[in-house]
Amino acid sequence: MKIHLLEASEELKTGVVTGFREGLYIVKVGASTIRATSSHSFTVGDRVVVGRAGTQYVVIGKRKGTPREPKVVRADV
Repeated sequence: MKIHLLEASEELKTGVVTGFREGLYIVKVGASTIRATSSHSFTVGDRVVVGRAGTQYVVIGKRKGTPREPKVVRADV
């Protein structure tokens, strides 16, 4: 599954996987909750990077590093 992100630098957000329902990951980003799809598998509690592709959100990969220096470990694009 190849998904190209639109304006990736502005649309990337960091969150924590809180669950999985109806084929979508539930990701807590700040005060809001986002439902996102992904071709990778994640577990509850994983810190992830979420991007926007068109009208839906996509979990790009796990996030590693401090909040000031995020690094994407795995990528879909």
